[in-house]
Amino acid sequence: MSLPNEFDQHPTFRLGWQGPTQKRVLAMSNYFAAPDVITVAPPTADFMSEVGTWCGETNKRFGTCGPNMVANLMTMTFAYALDEQVTISDDAIYDLYRRSGNPSFNPATGQDDNGVDNAVLFGACLAGGASDAGIDITRSNGSVERHTVAAYGKLTGQGPSLVQQLRIATALFGGACISVMLQIAQQHQTVASPPIWADVPSSPDWGGHDIFGGRYTGEEGADEHVISWLVDVGVADGYIRARAQELFVAIPTIALKYKPVADNVDWAALSSDFRLITGRTINLSGL
Repeated sequence: MSLPNEFDQHPTFRLGWQGPTQKRVLAMSNYFAAPDVITVAPPTADFMSEVGTWCGETNKRFGTCGPNMVANLMTMTFAYALDEQVTISDDAIYDLYRRSGNPSFNPATGQDDNGVDNAVLFGACLAGGASDAGIDITRSNGSVERHTVAAYGKLTGQGPSLVQQLRIATALFGGACISVMLQIAQQHQTVASPPIWADVPSSPDWGGHDIFGGRYTGEEGADEHVISWLVDVGVADGYIRARAQELFVAIPTIALKYKPVADNVDWAALSSDFRLITGRTINLSGL
């Protein structure tokens, strides 16, 4: 099945971002606690190298890039905030996909494979939301637990550049959830050695894609690193500026006690505004 925004199909790389959400979403950089947090970033940051197992296999067949992005955010958080390697099953990916706007999705037939609106996706993960909110994670001891997101918001690019805000979000929270409008050129760039997405102005659009980024090198030509279809891809700063259309910061509930997260967010203001927009209260008991 071809998604509405998939202009060219690839045999093993599928897309699934529906485009920028029309829902009201907080501007996350407004809640960085210290004034200099949004202007100063370390020259490099890496929250990917210690992760043992990424998700993305289902996205080779279906438009599940959004749930895979959330899964990779969670596996990164466990690895760096809790020093634990976890895994997330295909069934857990499919379950979140259904609750994110594809209620009749069937992996046996491909029915109801329509991609995601990221505000709906993160809403399906939000603590204090639906009783089944979150995503199932298999802990290192084999137990399965459902874990949620405490809060989410967008990076707007207002003030510091979008690239700079992306670096700040990576340094503080371990990474960001990035939505891009891919070009046909990225089909070939993804399997190149090394894999690098660079803007090719003459290349036609391919379609919308969600990925998790958790490392930056400070090198203009392959600065941000993302996980896409299980590949660690370097992304040029120029590509982020030209093609990244929506950047979310989502904070897993288990990360609330992680010092950079706890100390660098104005949680009182964020909680108050989040409630005004969503009608939901952020549970700050983990702080």
